[in-house]
Amino acid sequence: MADRRSVPEDLSLEEKDELSSIRRRKKQLLDDIERLKFEIAEVMTEIEQLTCVGESKTTQRNKQIAMGRKKFNMDPKKVLQAFVELHEFADLNLVQALRQFLWSFRLPGEAQKIDRMMEAFASRYCQCNPGVFQSTDTCYVLSFAVIMLNTSLHNPNVRDKPPNLYESIKSEPFKIPEDDGNDLTHTFFNPDREGWLLKLGGRVKTWKRRWFILTDNCLYYFEYTTDKEPRGIIPLENLSIREVDEPRKQ
Repeated sequence: MADRRSVPEDLSLEEKDELSSIRRRKKQLLDDIERLKFEIAEVMTEIEQLTCVGESKTTQRNKQIAMGRKKFNMDPKKVLQAFVELHEFADLNLVQALRQFLWSFRLPGEAQKIDRMMEAFASRYCQCNPGVFQSTDTCYVLSFAVIMLNTSLHNPNVRDKPPNLYESIKSEPFKIPEDDGNDLTHTFFNPDREGWLLKLGGRVKTWKRRWFILTDNCLYYFEYTTDKEPRGIIPLENLSIREVDEPRKQ
């Protein structure tokens, strides 16, 4: 297509040819620029699509991870049990086993979680070392005490470490009454029933308020809830009960 733009008449033939050549190069350059713009736009579109696909894959992966965590934590007791069973404590003393166990994870700060972890540890330790402790409760209490001792000795936030407490207990242990077979305290622990009742006196026929405890088919009654020895015992073996009208108690 011929260039119809005007050409000055005062130009020589060579100058006219030069001007035409310049105009052709300019047009070609503009065409190249437009083509580059189009290609850049296509590349940007592809990049945006790839980004969307990448974000979609990331979102999908995050959802899958969240779903997996949810399913994994649906029964935390089984998870804890499976984790503890990965440890082998055979032929290790309690402190060695605790070191190995506590090194394998970050101990949580919540007391309730620590309690569950130590219960699981005590059960596993007794399973690996039968006969070391009479019960898992003993192992649990001692393990917890060892952790508390370690915290008191090595935690920089615990500044008050009074040695007088240690020396006092060392020189004078706690005096705990021994079970000689005559102590009834264990008998009254966790009774079947307990509460206040009115009891008719023996020699003096008056109604008195007494604290009753029902356990082992016996009624024990006390004057006060803090009394260690009962005022009397009523065996319930071969006992018949009947309802009696008492006008004074209506």
